[in-house]
Amino acid sequence: MSMNYKRNRTQCYIEGQIGILNTGGLKSKKQEFKNYSLNDIDVINIDEIIQKDALDHYYSGIISIADGMNSLIERKYSWATVKLYYGIYYLLRATLGLNKYSILYNGEYYSLKNEKFEKPKEIKNKRNTHNATIYFFINHFKTYDYLLSNEINGKNTYIWMMEAREITNYRSCSFMEPMFHDFWEKIDKNNNKEGLQDIIENIYNQPDLFCFQEEYAIVAIPIKRLLLTTNLFQKFKIINKMKDYKMEYIEKILFFKSVDINLFKILF
Repeated sequence: MSMNYKRNRTQCYIEGQIGILNTGGLKSKKQEFKNYSLNDIDVINIDEIIQKDALDHYYSGIISIADGMNSLIERKYSWATVKLYYGIYYLLRATLGLNKYSILYNGEYYSLKNEKFEKPKEIKNKRNTHNATIYFFINHFKTYDYLLSNEINGKNTYIWMMEAREITNYRSCSFMEPMFHDFWEKIDKNNNKEGLQDIIENIYNQPDLFCFQEEYAIVAIPIKRLLLTTNLFQKFKIINKMKDYKMEYIEKILFFKSVDINLFKILF
């Protein structure tokens, strides 16, 4: 079995510019990493690779949400929670990329904006990539992002979603099936063909009502985030760079035949 894998391209690019040949060299060149200032050539090079990174994150986000929806339909709400959360995480990474930001790592987490003279900036007191990504996004896009325009019971939407995942995945001693957490109760009562069709339609047509209500948020936030990020990819004409076989796969997995819901048609 091959253990080879592709890493974040922007991370690899910066490492290459300061002579880091493998991940073991990060620590020894930490100061050079922090002090590296982008020049004109860097900006041109990163502009191309950051779009590729964004497309990869977008693709991962779609797959996560599709898997989450399938788990929801099967009433496997624990896995649905985890997968829908992961969908949001990947879509936020993709959205950051479309806005010229990368999340980098060298002992701590850093943001890097793809503009001349920019340097990696430490994201303070964040324990992992997910934490760093979500809090950085909130702090930099809270006045622009629709899903940050309101709260759920006094909590930021993305923090609420992250906590739902942590309760399910970490804090609870086990998954709860066939039971479920309270935030699934309303959806479970409507977990049938007509009920789920109504929920998806309302998320699209009445996001104010559904995205910020705990009864629907676990599904509404990921779906709305997917719509927002897809719109950005279409606006910047980057969606056209998605490989054909991936678009074909996306079209396949976003059609949920058992409940006759086609998210692909809604998105594209």
